[in-house]
Amino acid sequence: VLLRPLRTLIRDGAPDIAVDFVPNGRDYTQPGLDTFTRVDLIIGPSGFDLPGESQTLFRDDFVALVDRQHPILDQDVISLSDLARCPQVVGGFGGNVITPPMRLLAEHGHAPHVAVRLSGLQSLPAVLPGTDLLTFVPRRLASTALPTGDLVAIDLAVELEVPLVETVRWHPLRHDDPGNSWLRGVLQQAAEALPIPECPVHPVEVRAMDEGTIGPVDS
Repeated sequence: VLLRPLRTLIRDGAPDIAVDFVPNGRDYTQPGLDTFTRVDLIIGPSGFDLPGESQTLFRDDFVALVDRQHPILDQDVISLSDLARCPQVVGGFGGNVITPPMRLLAEHGHAPHVAVRLSGLQSLPAVLPGTDLLTFVPRRLASTALPTGDLVAIDLAVELEVPLVETVRWHPLRHDDPGNSWLRGVLQQAAEALPIPECPVHPVEVRAMDEGTIGPVDS
């Protein structure tokens, strides 16, 4: 979500600079500062035990995302257990990283039905159209996928909100490095330029407990 405003800032202020993005994976999400021998900065959520000093870029929260014909949308009530029973496509970050939505399900005693694993979160919406899969993605990412009309976002009740605090991280010894400091500053400007996401959601939000009799979701 930062790429577009970041590109605008670099184009206008430093057109000769190129920035390489690499997917977060096992090599970049392990504790320890050795990661910064391969990259200058890590962009990732807080709470994942990522290395280095950190600065908050922006805040977000997670929504569930499904195909617009998904059978779960026919229910009058949607519970966490309903979501857990749906075949899910999840984003991996290497190692034993547990994403906030997976942690939410576990805290309520639900084991997700993981059907597909991909690297990171960005590609998750692309595999949903025409399938029975469900995924959890940040609201900002969901808002970029909804305009096609193929997908529907499902909101979580306030008491189930899954916050996301996106941060940028760097090696402490490079805190005062001019190039590193400049890039962190441009990233902060790009984050501040992000628009408020427009993310229409399904009229029925997800509750923690089953209410009444709800049939299982076909998988």
